[in-house]
Amino acid sequence: MSVAYRARRNGHTFPLILCLIASSAVAEPAIARQCVGDHTVADSAIYVPRLWETGAVLAWGTTDGKQTIGRRAPGLGHVSVWLNGQKATSSDVSFASLEGLAPDTEYHYVACLGNRVVGQAGSFRTFPAAPSELRFLVIGDYGDGSKAQHALGKTMAIHVAALLTSTAPVRFIVTTGDNIYRKKFPCFPVFWKGCDTGDSDRHWKKKYFSPYRQLLSALPVFPTPGNHDRGETERESDVLAFLDNFFYKGSELFYSVRFGGLLKLFSLNTSVARADTEAKARELGRDSEQVKWLTSSPRSEPAPRWAIAAFHHPRFTAGSRHHDSESRERSEALLDALGGSVQIVFSGHEHNFQVSRPVNGVRYFVTGAAGRLDRGEALPTQADLDSAGIQTFVERRHFLDVLVTWAKITVRALGDDGTELARVDVPHR
Repeated sequence: MSVAYRARRNGHTFPLILCLIASSAVAEPAIARQCVGDHTVADSAIYVPRLWETGAVLAWGTTDGKQTIGRRAPGLGHVSVWLNGQKATSSDVSFASLEGLAPDTEYHYVACLGNRVVGQAGSFRTFPAAPSELRFLVIGDYGDGSKAQHALGKTMAIHVAALLTSTAPVRFIVTTGDNIYRKKFPCFPVFWKGCDTGDSDRHWKKKYFSPYRQLLSALPVFPTPGNHDRGETERESDVLAFLDNFFYKGSELFYSVRFGGLLKLFSLNTSVARADTEAKARELGRDSEQVKWLTSSPRSEPAPRWAIAAFHHPRFTAGSRHHDSESRERSEALLDALGGSVQIVFSGHEHNFQVSRPVNGVRYFVTGAAGRLDRGEALPTQADLDSAGIQTFVERRHFLDVLVTWAKITVRALGDDGTELARVDVPHR
């Protein structure tokens, strides 16, 4: 697997993680306690922002302040990291790199600050060197801190745990944007401080680190920014926490991830700093850095079997809120730059689940109800669905289970009780 992020001033190529989870639905990993005491560091969390075939990154911190977890967070002190009962490394900053691991192998870990556990003991599984099948989850429009978000997070953990010993365990999570929402009411721009917009790590506690505690301790997240993560709807300073907590190396909000010869994921940005024509042209237009990056990508590497794109604003939608051309236009230059190489596109923005009919061989999915749900809105008529090119429309909170094989991709929408709401098989063209 290879991962390419593009920074604004210079390019970086570095690996990210894929892993398996030990969730709250099952027992904690059986690991000898390396920390002497039984106490944990207050308000602490630990997560796995990267995995690759022969290594991993563990990150930790607290979630009670403005800059207390993530790549730039100050260290808690001298933290020792243990793998399978053996001391692997130590770190005085907020993360540690673990190198020289075996491919597709499970590792149990614990991080100790003195005699206290940081976050929790956990486990991850390194990615196989040459995957023939790959399973991941997709969520969108989720970070509102609601009881419904937390309930769906628990269902996701149960789903992942049930697949632990299968031939295709869940390896990572993709998001389609709106990762952290501000408070709904009362919240006015002049009083941003009390709105929990996402520019402080204490906002992320209830809306990210707590709902997905067990998932994040083993599964890496490949995020996509939404309008609620940027200044067009909330605060542009929110994006600093977004970049930091998701361990971006640079400042660009787009990247690609390759998984052997099986799959390449393009995570693209359709959200802008300001909701005006100039900002959209600069960040989304045909002369934007994002389009230049897409068109200048090396063509020497063999094409993967599958290519998937994820971005926030849907290309095709029957509403109920964003059935206008403005949403569609945001991705036109990006999709043109991809040159028809993708077979599936995932988006959010609409708080429901939708599937388009095939459009030039591409299936477009809307998955934007992992927290928010526009229940009570007028449902689209059959004429609305036909006009928008939408084949399936479901108004229910959900997440997606995506299974990639050499022959086809199967996308299943699963509800908050784990039941299957819809299934779509996309054969290789």
